[in-house]
Amino acid sequence: MGLSINTLNLKKAQSRLSNSQKAYKRVLISEMAKLAKVAQRMARAMAPMETGSLEGAIFARVVKQGYDSLNIELGVDGSKPRVSSGLVRVRPGTTVGDYALYMESDKYSLQARSVLKQMSQIPVEGRRVIVGRRYMERAVEFIRKRFPEIVEDSAKKAGFVRRR
Repeated sequence: MGLSINTLNLKKAQSRLSNSQKAYKRVLISEMAKLAKVAQRMARAMAPMETGSLEGAIFARVVKQGYDSLNIELGVDGSKPRVSSGLVRVRPGTTVGDYALYMESDKYSLQARSVLKQMSQIPVEGRRVIVGRRYMERAVEFIRKRFPEIVEDSAKKAGFVRRR
């Protein structure tokens, strides 16, 4: 009595698994890109508004590092200069980065344009957002809560999980 293994069947199974892994990665990247756009919209909606420079400097993107690492990068382009609007004067040489750090972590009272933005805002992803402090931190928390769902849904779409 001996053991007989047909390697042709293993190669087919390996090929199918490899295709499923590739499909999973494609779907996961696509879903993460959608999540990044929602987080960007959410951070922009929660950011205080004075001149509009801060909203325009917020970005989100999916970053691939190596073969098996994906990250969502949510940040503020701190090198952009703050542009003054007709109502608000900005000191020359001030960057959005200085303003963004202050607005993220320090205590302040919302000015008229931020209050107006809060009152006239529509929900993002079915959630009502609040303009003010910790706008980036709250957007990151949204990503953290949604990420497990994204991974599970991507696995289902790629065919790893059997549907009942």
